[in-house]
Order: sequence, then C-alpha cells, then structure tokens
Amino acid sequence: MNSSLFRTETELSLEEILLNRGLFFGETPFTTLLMSDGNIVGLELHMLRLKKCVEYLFKVDFNDYDSLVRESLMKAYEKIGQYYIRITFYKTLSGKIDFFIYKDVFTAKESSLELGLSNSIKGKSLIPSFLKVGNYLEYSMELSERTDCNELLYVDFEDYILESGTSNIFIINEEEILTPSLRSGVLDGVTRQILLQFLSQEDYRFKEADIKLSVLDTASEIWLCNGLRGIRVVDRFKTRKLSNSVWTTLNDKYEKFCEKLW
Repeated sequence: MNSSLFRTETELSLEEILLNRGLFFGETPFTTLLMSDGNIVGLELHMLRLKKCVEYLFKVDFNDYDSLVRESLMKAYEKIGQYYIRITFYKTLSGKIDFFIYKDVFTAKESSLELGLSNSIKGKSLIPSFLKVGNYLEYSMELSERTDCNELLYVDFEDYILESGTSNIFIINEEEILTPSLRSGVLDGVTRQILLQFLSQEDYRFKEADIKLSVLDTASEIWLCNGLRGIRVVDRFKTRKLSNSVWTTLNDKYEKFCEKLW
C-alpha cells in the first residue's frame, strides 16, 4: 500500500486525526510537495513557508518541530517513482500542536488545460499571502459544475487577476512575463518563487504587478504553477487558443535549474 501517514514519535490516533481545530475551524497550515525519484524541488523553501505559517497561526517556535518533520520525511522516502507529499500541522481541541505527513503515488493526468473565469469574485482577506490553509470547497463545487473548463481563474472586485484554484499564474503579454504581485488572494507559492529566481538568473524580462483581467485579451501565453504539478501551459482561456512557444524555449533550462535545487 503506497498511501500512508507518517509522524516521528508515535502512531496517530483516530481522536487526534478527527478532534482538532483544523476539522472544526479550518486551521490547517500545510504544504504540498512532489517527491520525484527521491528528490524534492525547493524543500527548504517549503520548510521556510511552513515555518512562517505555523508560527503565525499557532504562535509557537517551529524549530521545535523542524527536525521531527525532516525525520518523518525520511520515513516517507522513496528512491524510485513520483509521490504526492503533504505536510499538515494542526492544533487539537485540547491545544496540542502536532503534524502528520501524507504520502501517495502521484500520476500526472495529461490533458488539455482549459482555463475559465470563476463565477466567484474574491474580496479582501485577512489571510497573509504566505499562509496556506486547506479549504478548497468553493473551488471544488464550481469546478464540478463547469463543462467549459477544467481550471478556474480568480479575480477581485476591481478585476485584478489573483491566481487559479490551485496555482499561481504567469502571463506572457507583448514579450513581457507578468505575474500578480503578492497581496490578498495571491499565495506566495514555492514554485512561483523558484520560477521568479530562474527568470532573474536568466535575465528574462518579468514584472510582479497588479494585472487587470483585460490583459488576457491580448496575452499570447499563460502558465500555471504549483509545487505538485510544476509548470503547466494553458491551452485555452475561455474560447481563445493560446501559444506555448515561450515556455517551450525555457523548459529545458528550467529543469536544469531545478536539478540544482535538489
């Protein structure tokens, strides 16, 4: 059986899994990683963001948990194959802070990436950009009802682009690479950080900015990125077919850049 739960000291009890503030109140800071043939791209960036999340939400010192998380990751280690890894922290109803690591086989489902505009408009949130918590209900509900797309794009009340349901977004417009600046509704994604580092190192023109939805009327290319799926090129936005030519020229260089991060 490839699907497993890991923790360092003791086995997780059913009570600990169920009776926590994550289930009751949504307090579940987590990060999702891809383990590919024993390697995890950007592990230290994932750990750094997890530290910020845990310390911000639970007011504890993450250093008390860092080595335990890493030991548990070693228990989940697989030299061959691709695996979905999720590290989740939670607080029990009695106030204890703990974590578990979930591992499962990951198989990428290759299909045309059709991006549609969500019917939901996001407002200003108190959740900072670095805080990743597990609540995708609204996204899942809408996506299950849509027949015109298989991924959703979110904007705010001023028509500024935020992100997709599970990914950050990059836009090629007039030979410039754009991505929404970090603010309410935009996650500080690890793969986003890695891609920005790569573009900077290679001296490509890019800009973090507030981007109006109208920019997509003339955009030639759109990329979505997250820690599990990496970089995916959008095939179509609404009814408009998009190119993949820029990413095709960058892909090999980017993969070699990521290899150095292992």
